[in-house]
Amino acid sequence: MVYPVDLIGLTGNETHSKFGHCLTHLCQRDALSEITRFLRQEGIQVGIQEGEQKGEAKMLVRQLQRRFGNVPEWANEKIAKADLSSLEEWSLRILDAPTLESVLADLS
Repeated sequence: MVYPVDLIGLTGNETHSKFGHCLTHLCQRDALSEITRFLRQEGIQVGIQEGEQKGEAKMLVRQLQRRFGNVPEWANEKIAKADLSSLEEWSLRILDAPTLESVLADLS
């Protein structure tokens, strides 16, 4: 790190070089701080979305068990891989669908 007192007594070229090094260091540190802050926010957002997806999936499986009995492995796998919009759609379909297969039919 370069401090202002380090610039005293230096020639013009030396001062310019040291000052440039100091500015580069500060910019890099600020950029790293911004990148770190951004990545932390992204990580938090991803964690929230994953938690929401897992909660929706867990609730859907419980509802399917209640309505149709044991949920087969293929259905559990499909639910575990599903995105949030599919899970939400299936949780509405369960109210009217006559079979488990019709609940989990591909969205059209």
